[in-house]
Amino acid sequence: MKTFKSIILAITLLITSCAPQTKEAYLQNYKGFILKTEKNHDTYTNKHWNNADRELKEFSGKLYSKYEKELTWQEEIIVKKYEIQYNFYKMKSDSKSLFDTSENEEYIKLKKDINYYYENDMQKDIEELIKQAKIAGDSTAVIINQIIEELNKEQHYK
Repeated sequence: MKTFKSIILAITLLITSCAPQTKEAYLQNYKGFILKTEKNHDTYTNKHWNNADRELKEFSGKLYSKYEKELTWQEEIIVKKYEIQYNFYKMKSDSKSLFDTSENEEYIKLKKDINYYYENDMQKDIEELIKQAKIAGDSTAVIINQIIEELNKEQHYK
């Protein structure tokens, strides 16, 4: 029985030690995840992307909820930027699916994220996204420009 309690204690300590304990650690770990994705996205398999998707969900879901009230508006923008960067890398890694946008989940998510910038009047951030898209590759820049054109048309009809 003593061994069982020791195992439970060890597992509990392991689980709680892996999660960031501060907002700063959360932001730093999220940044590290994005940098790792940027560095390795060209070699990711479906299995890698599934794992990365789970990790992104953790950062943008559970951990975000935990620290959301502590985030400044600047940090909110950084967190949103991380999500957009992740979607850039994911879209870029599978260039065959870039132009099939009708049902593409990444395209829809990216459009939603860019719309956030429009709704919050962050033109300089949109310009930075376009610049990053050009660095990521011509096909990514084409997609970003397509989304911006769609959003401009939607704004025109409102």
